[in-house]
Amino acid sequence: MAIRYASIAVGKCYTTPTNEVRRIVKIDGMRVTYVTRGKMAFPSWDRHSWLFASKEAFATEVSGEVPCECGQWIPSHADKGAAQERNVQG
Repeated sequence: MAIRYASIAVGKCYTTPTNEVRRIVKIDGMRVTYVTRGKMAFPSWDRHSWLFASKEAFATEVSGEVPCECGQWIPSHADKGAAQERNVQG
């Protein structure tokens, strides 16, 4: 189930059908920058792997908003140099 574009916002977290959690770092027009976290393979936020997607693709890939846990790493613009580009077709 996709989410509405209007609900996508910086600092919010969203889950995918495969239990990946995505935290929005930045929105630049129709481009979303986010970091991911999973339950087993990568249980904490990967501050060195920013991913990019169109707003349309992001909204299609996630299934809903979830709370972000307190005390987790929150991305800053200083970490931007470590970003990875991922092309997502929307």
